[in-house]
Amino acid sequence: MGGWPVYRFAKEAKAGEAKGQGVGGSWFAVNPKGGKATQAASQQGERTKLIAANLDGIGQAITDQNGMTLYLFTKDSKKPSKATCNDDCAAAWPPVLDDGKVEMQGIDQKLLGSVQRDDGTQQVTVGGWPVYRFAKDTKAGEAKGHGAKGTWFVIEPNGCKSKAPVKAAPPETSAPETSAPESGSSNGSYGY
Repeated sequence: MGGWPVYRFAKEAKAGEAKGQGVGGSWFAVNPKGGKATQAASQQGERTKLIAANLDGIGQAITDQNGMTLYLFTKDSKKPSKATCNDDCAAAWPPVLDDGKVEMQGIDQKLLGSVQRDDGTQQVTVGGWPVYRFAKDTKAGEAKGHGAKGTWFVIEPNGCKSKAPVKAAPPETSAPETSAPESGSSNGSYGY
């Protein structure tokens, strides 16, 4: 499809499952145009829920309905909301998609919004920032992406980036550089 060989995943037992999505950072569902689907498998068939949490080593954070840590990308913009992490970037940093009824727990409903992505899907925003997961976080409460490339940070329930200390060697990611305008002042700091 679209020039790519198409495979089935042996661990999927029923229609609609997407257990192979993102496996090994190399396997992805096929979208209707023959390209790589970027929707996280955990979102399929589930309502999106954003929960205010307190993570070890981070402090206040937002997690999803499965306890997975959520992030913002400082190369996106919050006013106006703009998501710039697409294609290979979105494989490493899957966007949290708006399923039409996003539930909030411990987060001000006024901070909730959405933005249309380049692929036409709607991405959840908090405080204007598009919200993502990190593919290398494999269990609830992990925050391996905090501080990655100096542009990815845990998002707090108030819609700001976490000020938690960044580990000395943040993980390498496949997030490409973008030409999107950066938010904040001209001195390189960000107004969160």
